[in-house]
Amino acid sequence: MEENTPVIRFLYGTAAGRWLTKIILRTHADRLAAAFLRSGLSRPCIGWFARKHGIEVDREQKKQFRSFQDFFSREREGALLDITPEHLISPCDGWLSAYPIREDSSFAIKGSRYRLEDLLQDRQLARTYPGGDCLIFRLCPADYHRYCYIDDGFQGEDHRIPGVLHSVQPIACETVPVYTLNTRC
Repeated sequence: MEENTPVIRFLYGTAAGRWLTKIILRTHADRLAAAFLRSGLSRPCIGWFARKHGIEVDREQKKQFRSFQDFFSREREGALLDITPEHLISPCDGWLSAYPIREDSSFAIKGSRYRLEDLLQDRQLARTYPGGDCLIFRLCPADYHRYCYIDDGFQGEDHRIPGVLHSVQPIACETVPVYTLNTRC
């Protein structure tokens, strides 16, 4: 299980930290952090992150990434996909939880429960899914953060749900409903 870092323990585990977190999110400093991770200034973070999470990246590979974001969403070298038409493959690395969807369903994500309506932020859309299945893929930092498409699938238009950028470390998930507050597609 993922460990809470000292900074995150402070921000989500203390009154002063929760107050500071509200200020950070209100001033959109979270967006500045995201912009930093997409910039070339974030390249030094790659080596530290790779070591911390046991991701093998040699010096030459590190030079190829323009930013931490490029590294984080890198293509996986040597990844083999099972393209047998009768097989269903995972669209990403991660731990899979599968749930039948009913009118009153809620889903466990990192120790918290969420209703489909809350995750989608759209009551009408949520009403179209009962009878289907909900697949929740939980990616860890070392997992491959890139999607693949199955059965000649493709990515359609994104449906962006506005929000903030809370940490998804365990203490944050225990403190706030991260998955209904965070921005997502």
